[in-house]
Amino acid sequence: MSNEISGTEVPVTRLDRILAVSSLTLIVAAVICFVVMIIGSMITVDFGTPFWTIITGVMYYGLPLGVLLFFTLLISNTVRRAKLAKAARGNQQR
Repeated sequence: MSNEISGTEVPVTRLDRILAVSSLTLIVAAVICFVVMIIGSMITVDFGTPFWTIITGVMYYGLPLGVLLFFTLLISNTVRRAKLAKAARGNQQR
């Protein structure tokens, strides 16, 4: 197997990796915090402590931010693919 990039492959950049990992991390953390909040309400804990405030904040803001990062990744890859396809079409016509 060679490490060469063919004309149809989109190169993966560091920004893509960062967006993918942070998006996945935020979404998973938000889901875990949601489950923890459900369990906490079942055992009737005091939600006024700083621990529960942080859990609530991650739950409220983590999922929308993770989805926003995911869509940013999706849009950047779509734009990069379009540019590569346009460049490949330009090279084939010559």
